[in-house]
Amino acid sequence: MWIFLALGVLAAGAVLSLLASQRHAVGLAIGLAAAGIGGLLSVIGGWSVLHSASVMPVTVDWPLPLGAARFSIDGLSAWFLLIIGTVSVAAATYSWGYLKGGAAHGPVGAYGPLICTMIAAMVLTVSAANVVLFLVGWELMSLSAFFLVGFHDEDTSARHGAWIYLIATHLGTALGVLPVFAAFVARTGSMEMNTFAGAFGASETTVCVALFVLGVVGFGTKAGFMPFHTWLPRAHPAAPAHISGLVRSRR
Repeated sequence: MWIFLALGVLAAGAVLSLLASQRHAVGLAIGLAAAGIGGLLSVIGGWSVLHSASVMPVTVDWPLPLGAARFSIDGLSAWFLLIIGTVSVAAATYSWGYLKGGAAHGPVGAYGPLICTMIAAMVLTVSAANVVLFLVGWELMSLSAFFLVGFHDEDTSARHGAWIYLIATHLGTALGVLPVFAAFVARTGSMEMNTFAGAFGASETTVCVALFVLGVVGFGTKAGFMPFHTWLPRAHPAAPAHISGLVRSRR
């Protein structure tokens, strides 16, 4: 499956570029090549689902006592994969000229592992079909974006913007995303998202409105919707231009 190939390439790229991080040019080349190939594979995977007009569910063994990890790519996920993959290829291509030779000032050796992790986290998040897998991707996406937004760590505004982003996104997760998932899991007794449809009936108006508001707070903070957009004017100007574009693509 194309998505597993993409995740495998990105994971390998993160590890190998980290091992080669002392040699900046080599580590950077490995990381950016993996990011570009992973993005291209994501585009192919998304397009194959859209072209076949079918849902691709895949279940794999989960290495923790939390049941099975299930991936499901439908038409909506496929569109997200097309966007994420296209922007990832563009960001990886632009990054080489921006960072080669360490001219950009920053922890260049960490850039390859971080961009591979961020792209893999975005792919994982839009492909996850159970809550645990989604939250793993969600958190990896937040942490990798935090380090990439603050890449120019010698700049006070970059560090400030990165911390504002991290605090805002975790507040949104704690106050919105987690309560919504907790409510659905408590009602259905399952971590599988395909069991959530119809969990709350139309007669439960108060509960449905409360969950909707919590969802807007949680996901809206991550996306930068008003009035939860306070991190946007601080984080985006501080981040490298191509990272700002990559962060926007997951919104």
